[in-house]
Amino acid sequence: MKRAPNKLRLTDLIVRRLKPATAPYLAWDTYQRCLAVRVQPKGTKFWKVIYSRGGRPRWFTIGDASVICLSDARQMAGEVMLDVARGRDPQAERRAERGKDTLADLAERYLEQHAKRKNKSWEQADYLVRRHLLPRLGKLRAADVSKADVRGAIERITSPTVANQTLAAASAIFSWAIAEEIGGVKSNPCSKVARHKLRSRERVLSASELPLVWKRIRLGRGRIDRPQADPPDRAAPRRGCAHAARAHQGRLVGDAGRPRPQKRLAGHKERQSASRVAAQGRTHAAGGIGRSRDRVRVRQRSRLSR
Repeated sequence: MKRAPNKLRLTDLIVRRLKPATAPYLAWDTYQRCLAVRVQPKGTKFWKVIYSRGGRPRWFTIGDASVICLSDARQMAGEVMLDVARGRDPQAERRAERGKDTLADLAERYLEQHAKRKNKSWEQADYLVRRHLLPRLGKLRAADVSKADVRGAIERITSPTVANQTLAAASAIFSWAIAEEIGGVKSNPCSKVARHKLRSRERVLSASELPLVWKRIRLGRGRIDRPQADPPDRAAPRRGCAHAARAHQGRLVGDAGRPRPQKRLAGHKERQSASRVAAQGRTHAAGGIGRSRDRVRVRQRSRLSR
């Protein structure tokens, strides 16, 4: 396919009739210096202002040629070249503006100014944000992040638990930015994003895991026979592990922990009856001895009276 000439006096009709090629190409305007239209292989066209700064070319994009007419493109290109003549670098300024107050910058400020001072588990939250949010939304301005952007990033997380934790970490960042009036954030895009519903889970420690948990609980926290020395939140798991340990040793049966009834040996009732009879016999014998002594004393008194 024959490509359009590189330089010509552009008109709106010529711009519309520019055909795509196998590779992108530029059609320069001879009327406005440094203005060109870039034609992509798929047929899209963009206005470009290409100037030199420090010996290197700078490509300043004005916009879509199907939206911006030729006259407006020439006016905007003239303004850009005026800034260049004044010693400014419009493309570098645009790049710096785009990189300002991004979500990545906001997350870093939140980490240094708030999370490390107030949140003991900041490392986990920071990992989730860097792993699941910043690769997708980090370059966006924090004020421009929408609910749809957050939902799209959260939906890519396969684990419901991790998704909820990531959403909570992101919500904390935006809430802090609103409270501190940072980055122009006016609303929290995470506030109305639906969270996954989680089912409660119960798990029983295995015989190999219980000693490890027991060891971790006992490290530096006193003896188990003095649970009153521990705070309530620590005493409960210690008592629970002690209960489980006694159950493991066979002193308790079942989950309720009722005392195991003692087994009675054969002849238990006979031995109990025999011991009871022997005790009664000793009582009667003691009583008989006492009565015999009383009779002897009475006889001695009667003889003296005579």
